[in-house]
This record gives sequence, C-alpha cells and structure tokens, in this order.
Amino acid sequence: MNQQQNNLNNGEAPEPFQVSIKDQVDHLSNRMLISALSGAFLGGSHAIFRGNPAPRASIQVSVSFALAATACFGIERGSYILLKKIDNSVKDENALYASHAAGGVLGGGLLGGIYQRRVFGGALLFTPIMMGAAYGEIQFRNWKHEKIKELMRKKHSNL
Repeated sequence: MNQQQNNLNNGEAPEPFQVSIKDQVDHLSNRMLISALSGAFLGGSHAIFRGNPAPRASIQVSVSFALAATACFGIERGSYILLKKIDNSVKDENALYASHAAGGVLGGGLLGGIYQRRVFGGALLFTPIMMGAAYGEIQFRNWKHEKIKELMRKKHSNL
C-alpha cells in the first residue's frame, strides 16, 4: 500500500498530484510508437495481400496510425492530468478509463471531423479502441506489479 492510500485510509488529504512533463511525453511517445508499428505491420500485410508495393503502403498506414494516436492519446494525457489535478482521490484505474474515454470521444471526433466530415462516426470508432487500450494498460500495469512482487519475494526468501 502506498503512502497516498495510507493517507486516504487515515482520513488525511491525499498528496497533490505531481506532473512530470518528461513522463507524460514519454507515455505519449510510447503509445505513438506502438500505433505506428501496428500500422506498419497492417499496411504491409494489406499491401502484400493485394499485390501492391509493401513499403509505400506500410509507411502511409504507419504515419496515419501515428497521427491518429497523437490526437487520441494526446487528449487522453491532458484529460488524465486534468482529472487528477481536480480530484486526486480518484482511483488510478477509474482515472485511466475516464481519460481514455475522453481521448476516444474528443480525439476520435476530431479525426472523424477532419478526415470524414463525420464527427460522431469518428468518436464511435475510436472510443472502443481507446477503452481497449485502457484495459490493456491496466492489465499490463497489474502484471508488472505482480512480477515485481514475485521477484521481491524471491530475493527476500534467498537472503
């Protein structure tokens, strides 16, 4: 249990949420890289299936995925910071789901409006994708914490 959870259990005010720009940019760039690599793979696969030149299609889809990730995850990071600044007692898991939903609705709406002239269609497309990303992020975080606990138990049992 971390210090902030201890403070909440003792009735004390939670510590103020600290924003590190470096961490936020790192978080955003990781998601953009994952999206760009996914786009490169899917674009190349589709081009090979169609019999078209794979490198060109791969690069085009990769850039498109990276731009979409920038719009959605950029808004997600902004809404996460805003949510935690407004109410730091919100559980991290709930804040992640809420911020990813906001990123899907607002970023998807922005992308849908720019590329298709259908704001609602873009929001409907990207919101479930962003909610899936939030679920995956939470599952990865939980898995990482369990692995760290397991390694710490092994380390302390060998001493």
